[in-house]
Amino acid sequence: MIKTKTIDNASKTFSGWNREKQDMRLSHFNTEHFVCDCIDEAEEMVCITTFLLADRKVVDAIKSAANRGARIYLLIASENTLEKDYESEGDFSRKCIDSHIMLLDELSGKIFIRSAPSNHAKFVFVDPFTNNAKGYITTGNFTDEGIGGRNEEMHYALEEKEVDILANYFKHAFWNCAKHEMRSRRFETAEKMNVSVDLAVKTNQSIVTSLDGNKSLHDACLSIVKTASKSLVISAFGFDKDNDVVQEIAKKAKEGVKVIILSRIRPKNNDAVEFLCKAGVTVYGFHYLHAKCIIADTSKAIMMTANFEDVSFHKSFEVGAIITEKTIINAYSDMLNNWIENSGWQLQLNTKLENLNGEVIQLKDSNFDKKKEIVNSITFDCGIHSPSLELIGNFEPKEEIKKHELTLSDEKIYATIVYSWECEPPRLEYGSMEIRKKRDKGSPINPNELQGSLFKRMQLASTESYNPKIFMEPSRRKVVAIQDDSELEKAIELKKKMKCEAIVYEK
Repeated sequence: MIKTKTIDNASKTFSGWNREKQDMRLSHFNTEHFVCDCIDEAEEMVCITTFLLADRKVVDAIKSAANRGARIYLLIASENTLEKDYESEGDFSRKCIDSHIMLLDELSGKIFIRSAPSNHAKFVFVDPFTNNAKGYITTGNFTDEGIGGRNEEMHYALEEKEVDILANYFKHAFWNCAKHEMRSRRFETAEKMNVSVDLAVKTNQSIVTSLDGNKSLHDACLSIVKTASKSLVISAFGFDKDNDVVQEIAKKAKEGVKVIILSRIRPKNNDAVEFLCKAGVTVYGFHYLHAKCIIADTSKAIMMTANFEDVSFHKSFEVGAIITEKTIINAYSDMLNNWIENSGWQLQLNTKLENLNGEVIQLKDSNFDKKKEIVNSITFDCGIHSPSLELIGNFEPKEEIKKHELTLSDEKIYATIVYSWECEPPRLEYGSMEIRKKRDKGSPINPNELQGSLFKRMQLASTESYNPKIFMEPSRRKVVAIQDDSELEKAIELKKKMKCEAIVYEK
């Protein structure tokens, strides 16, 4: 008799990230190359703003420009800000911060370095207000992981007039907002210069910011989302559910606009991506995504350094470029589509396990170290068993099942687990000795029982069999032996009374 026990998890629901295929190599803009070339072409001045600097090629390009006589100005985030962001699951490692500190030490005395706790912008430009003006806004930090190629990042090439606008933002941030300045390889309190800068945003201005309370970046993002009538494709490292732009994105999805979100998989985004998914947004997840942009109806876009969080729009120094040129928007769209096609990870809410394949990361974890493989079904053979006859109908080999349970991998989720075993009716062991009881007075003697030696015949004459019979098996197991199932009820009572271990068939 073959018996099974099935643990059915297939109908249980799962909320989290799922992918059916392994990540493929994603296409990236080669931002590091463009940044270095830009610095190499500088004649008089290089201005760089980045959260942190930990890219050897960029540092070498800066040193080379300084040696040519160009003035170099570098604005970074303060050390305290870096430490806080690192501790709250930032986009960089302890090694990256250490490299940043080492490279700043190399540059000390060769260039002007200031830091501002609110700085989160990333851009480079050279020779502003000249015919040689050029530059780039990038979503990536100037690190090996950022512009160096690991992360999914974007950049935007600035026109001359856009360099001039950015130069004004930089001038205000560098001279009026920075808190510390590097002198003799150490940061000291920076003198506030109170440089007069016109931060007013002109009509149709393409470069927008959140610098010092400026709302042009926030308003541009909100406007682009609101004007979408057919589609929105949005990418960012961070999302905050309570942010008004995120709320407007959800509203658009509910109105029927096709909305796609690309997000870094990280616990801090959980509430927001779940909220957006419930609103009808398709959410794709990535391990290293850091690009930030909005594309509306494939006709208008913004590429920026800001996340969809209040701290980015209202407290940090961020910049963005509003884009209407079709060729640039198409290039961004193609890049995002490539990332979507090859990332594999998509957010699933309350989806039955039976409808999932590949790998999953639970939403509450949102940690790639905790990803698990989905196994549709696994079967364990628990062997052949001969339990006591009255137990066969409900018998489970609990010890064998427990042993197999211990072999189940913590790195896998099993939709269906089947334990299989065979039950054979137990039979009396060969060589078993009958256990008899003292014969009751008046109990008739069966002459056929009186076989063997005189001593044995005398012993048999003074004892009689239990009904049904009881035996001691060679294995020292005390059992009740029956001829057929009609004796089973008696055997159960006798087993309990005589403290036997099992009921078996005598033959």
